[in-house]
Amino acid sequence: AAEKAEIEPKEQVTTQDHAMWKVRISEMLSVGRHPQRTRSTSGGSREGRGFDEPRIEVSDQAQNDGTEAASRNNHPSQTFLLYSLCQRWAWPAVTFRCSTHPHEAQSNIVDGKGDTVLHWACFGKPPLEAVEALLRACSELSSTANKQGQLPLHVAASYRASTQVVEALLEAYPQAAGEATNSGSMPLHLMCDYGASLESMRAVLATEWGAQTVHKPDRTYQRSPLRILSTRRNMIETQSALTKLRRLRCRQLELRQEGVAEQSEAIQELEAQVLPFRKLDYWRKAALLLQVEYTENPLQEGTEETRQVIHACAGVSKCPSTLLEMAILLYPEQLVEQDRNGQVPLHIAVATPGIRSMIEILEASPREALWSRDTNGLLPVQQAVSVGRRWGNGVGALLVANPAALETMDVCDGLYPRILSKLYIKGRNNAVFEAVRAKPSLFIQHPP
Repeated sequence: AAEKAEIEPKEQVTTQDHAMWKVRISEMLSVGRHPQRTRSTSGGSREGRGFDEPRIEVSDQAQNDGTEAASRNNHPSQTFLLYSLCQRWAWPAVTFRCSTHPHEAQSNIVDGKGDTVLHWACFGKPPLEAVEALLRACSELSSTANKQGQLPLHVAASYRASTQVVEALLEAYPQAAGEATNSGSMPLHLMCDYGASLESMRAVLATEWGAQTVHKPDRTYQRSPLRILSTRRNMIETQSALTKLRRLRCRQLELRQEGVAEQSEAIQELEAQVLPFRKLDYWRKAALLLQVEYTENPLQEGTEETRQVIHACAGVSKCPSTLLEMAILLYPEQLVEQDRNGQVPLHIAVATPGIRSMIEILEASPREALWSRDTNGLLPVQQAVSVGRRWGNGVGALLVANPAALETMDVCDGLYPRILSKLYIKGRNNAVFEAVRAKPSLFIQHPP
């Protein structure tokens, strides 16, 4: 009791001291008195509840620790100047106050919704210096969630904080990249939904916890980050880009079919019109998510998000069809590009569950891709058979596209009549001819 009596006078902040410090800091750092800023309710959250101005109270633990002598109904900003400065986003004053009164940054000093000083700071796009000052004063702030289950990183993701701030929060508590709010949203979901920067997403995906959330759906809408980005957030922009790209590629094809040498310059001009679409912000974010989901590893520093992006689309079983089509339209040369395993996108597609992506890649692939062999010496159709696909699940489509591949397959001679009949039923006029030409020995009569 004697020790507590000695501590309390030093820690307790009176109303007179509070007013004095406000005046002094305002004079020293030119922080004017302006109306209290509150969290906006017009935009609303993903759950439609918005961020309302809370009834603010001081936690019991703060009172028991001797850091606050007022009752629970008092606003923390009425007792702690640092809390008031964070609510007013007075960043120079916040940094200064953290250095002189670090005890005011304790993680147990919260309002009625459980928001700490760091939560309030992240609502206002804080500078890196202010966030670092708060974390130096109390590193536990980064791992303290409010009553909605939101860590400061969730708030920073929702309010598009700078990449430097996101990196600072991750450095203090990297596990935050894999934690969900009470509504089931993880930082990556919020970044895709609220338009965080590409570099901020890179910072989250570079952690092992963030990389593990790239395929997980949120609890409210059951949408993965990739689905949120491609269909909910940028649906109109995606359809507009696809329409323009289809026209450009169709015109290029028409010029190539004409076979006039003078058309090469026109083809190059059309290719130059494609380049701006490769730099679309949402497309680069989607390609980044695809790369991480395909490799199932944290993002490596310096990784180019669009490198072999069609391979990534082929390897992600739930890749949105719009993104796969955009990847093919933007980078058609990747359809014949081999990865480190010697596989073209068609190899990867036939080994991935589902048939939609495989058919789309097959229809876009040139003949060179159909005859491409991986490091094991397998053609795409051989790869399909080796992974257990059947005629109606992709093998038939591959053989119709490349009937001559029958020559390379270990097929019982007795099955050829049935295979040829199926090729005929598919409706391709020269498919049967090509299949017969691939193995004419079937029709040679051997002497008894």
